Amino acid sequence: MKSSVRIYALLLADVLVLYASFEMQDYLTDVWGLSFTHVAVILNIWNGISRVLQPLFLFAVSTFLGNFRMLVISSSSYTLGIWLLFMSAPPVFANATGTCKQGNTH
Repeated sequence: MKSSVRIYALLLADVLVLYASFEMQDYLTDVWGLSFTHVAVILNIWNGISRVLQPLFLFAVSTFLGNFRMLVISSSSYTLGIWLLFMSAPPVFANATGTCKQGNTH
């Protein structure tokens, strides 16, 4: 029972990452105004780096850090990344209708 719950949790996390990258495409093209080519390069680099770092982090956890320290480090870095992404976004309530004007607040 426990192993099936872990498998479903990992599958759910993978689906959420795919959804986040899909939403990131819209965000980078609509809000930042990047071309589809630049967005593809950014997302491919991000995907490649995340795949390469997995075995390195696995080695670091099993050799040096331990589970709790790695959980603290990864949660902190994730929170920092989400905060930086939030700070780069234009204000949501830029005018009376609540629609975003791509960063223009007047």
